[in-house]
Amino acid sequence: MALDRFKDWFKEKEQLISENTKIRKSKKNIEEKYNKLLEEKDELNSKYIYLLEQKSEQFDLYVKYQNQCVDLATEKRELKKQLADSNISCNSLLKDNQEYELTIEKLERKIKRMEKKNEQSA
Repeated sequence: MALDRFKDWFKEKEQLISENTKIRKSKKNIEEKYNKLLEEKDELNSKYIYLLEQKSEQFDLYVKYQNQCVDLATEKRELKKQLADSNISCNSLLKDNQEYELTIEKLERKIKRMEKKNEQSA
């Protein structure tokens, strides 16, 4: 009877040891999977940060080019205004030039008439 109890106790002990071994192996596997997941998470975080940095750089470029477009549009308006002013000035000068040409023609005719009179009186 004592021997039977000892055998039962020993079997129970072996079962407990076997279960403990299984639990330890399972714990080790779970820890390995957890560590692997942590590594993957860190890797994904690194990739995510890299993508955010790239996106930030691209947005900075977008803002830079947008500002350049605004500057160029302002410069274009200023140049158009200068061109319009130049055209007005040019047209005014052309009109003045035509008036001077008419005056010159009148004066040349007057000079010719005076020269004819001078020749006839001489």
